[in-house]
Amino acid sequence: MPTYFFLINLMILPILAYFFAAKIHKWSIYLFTISAIVAVVSIIFYENPLFSYINDGFLGLSYLIIVMITGAFNKNTKFAKRLFMVRKEYSIIGFTLIIPHGLIFLYYSLIGSVAFEWFGIISFVVMIPLFITSYHFIKKKMGINAW
Repeated sequence: MPTYFFLINLMILPILAYFFAAKIHKWSIYLFTISAIVAVVSIIFYENPLFSYINDGFLGLSYLIIVMITGAFNKNTKFAKRLFMVRKEYSIIGFTLIIPHGLIFLYYSLIGSVAFEWFGIISFVVMIPLFITSYHFIKKKMGINAW
């Protein structure tokens, strides 16, 4: 069942970006807050099957895949321009929704319930600075030379 949701998300997210890019960009702080709340709630209730789609990483991954493939599109098309408008927002939301997956699997690997996955840990750690520097106020504090 998660595969269907994953594929549906991969179809819906670009459509939402196309029609609502300006609104997503304008209301991004609210979307970040909602995704953070969803992430925290899914960690708290990690055993609830309702949150398995988030805790398995599928929802966050669908956002991150859209962010990654956006760079492959011709930047002169209207569709690509809309995707580029929300690329930052989608990456922040995607990583926020991946955090429960990383923390839950880290917990289970530390208590020995699942095998320790170095690839997953390294991927998660590499994404942390990318996530932090996605915020506009962090980029401003860093300055153009540091960025």
